[in-house]
Amino acid sequence: MALAVECAELMEHFQWLTESQSRRLGRRQLREVEMELADIQIYLIRLSQVLELDLVVAGNRKLLENARKYPVDKARGSAKKYTELRKKGRTADRACARIPPTVVTINGDVASRVKISRDEPMRRLSD
Repeated sequence: MALAVECAELMEHFQWLTESQSRRLGRRQLREVEMELADIQIYLIRLSQVLELDLVVAGNRKLLENARKYPVDKARGSAKKYTELRKKGRTADRACARIPPTVVTINGDVASRVKISRDEPMRRLSD
């Protein structure tokens, strides 16, 4: 699939770099990375159109799911899977209940009362 090829082309730019080097790309290399990201975005948008999926809605749903699975107080600085985080103490769902509530709507329905972040959630370009 062309999308996988574009992702591989993006990864090539970072393959042998340290994290620090990856954050200090030169102007030319940054422009090349930008173009690879644009290619990936174009394929994602087109695929979502063909499948009649809303990427913004899907992204917000995924953020909500991750907020439930990976509460900040347990997951920060850890590479553990959410099933490992639940083994001791509160479950992820109970920990998430401590986050100040914010109503998040998906297609007009209230999806959750979990605040995703202090920043605004993703929006459609038309919003």
